[in-house]
Amino acid sequence: MKTNAIKKPALPAAARELIERFALELAEMIQRDARESLIAALGLSPAAKSTRAPARASKPAKSGKRDPAELERLAGRLLAYVKGHPGQGIEQIASGIGTPTRELTLPMKKLVGSKSLRKKGERRATKYFHAAAA
Repeated sequence: MKTNAIKKPALPAAARELIERFALELAEMIQRDARESLIAALGLSPAAKSTRAPARASKPAKSGKRDPAELERLAGRLLAYVKGHPGQGIEQIASGIGTPTRELTLPMKKLVGSKSLRKKGERRATKYFHAAAA
């Protein structure tokens, strides 16, 4: 029984050598990086440094809770901004006060819950207004 196998052209020796050298260098680099990460993680050598970027100092604790005083200050800034700029969405408010949107959601919910702010619309179309302007 005959098979009609298509013969693949042979790679030139120079190309094959380049590919093999690249594969070896890549494998060595991966092993070296894994070794350095393991040494750093285990704390076996004080000279071993991680290649990762250092964690931000302003990042909240693992519990995810923010300081109530910080939330209160942020809520005050948020309320003052909405008083002066009624009818904006959370993205516009966030860029206006220079704070990431995800940090504004909790104080915004608290202000709406306490009826200091009122909202109109749903989801991304939600616009915020000062409650006294109603």
